[in-house]
Amino acid sequence: MPNGVLTLSRSRAVMTHRCTVQRNTQIGTDAYGHPQMPTWDVQHSALACYYWIKQEWEIRDGLKVATGTKHLMLVPYGTDIREADRLTAIRDRLGAVLESGVFQVRAVKRQAGHLDLELEQYSG
Repeated sequence: MPNGVLTLSRSRAVMTHRCTVQRNTQIGTDAYGHPQMPTWDVQHSALACYYWIKQEWEIRDGLKVATGTKHLMLVPYGTDIREADRLTAIRDRLGAVLESGVFQVRAVKRQAGHLDLELEQYSG
């Protein structure tokens, strides 16, 4: 097997985390033509995944500080997940929370045997 290539069985074996995937189901605009407030429905409640932190940064504006974190995640090939979906409560297999908060899916990339997700988390 070539280096750096995850087969379907190998990629599933490394997916030792679980996460909840939510999708905005609100469509249309309000009376003023603005997008309606999002309504987040659960798409997957315990999706097998594996994630890690790739990059962290700070943005300073006077006395205000916002931090950003970019995470990468593997999920099974064929999972119904889209850009703009969001993830919550990344857990291990036993249910212990590894990361809390909300993660936005910024990119979905197809690979052999799995999907790569680029996630961002903001606070501040």
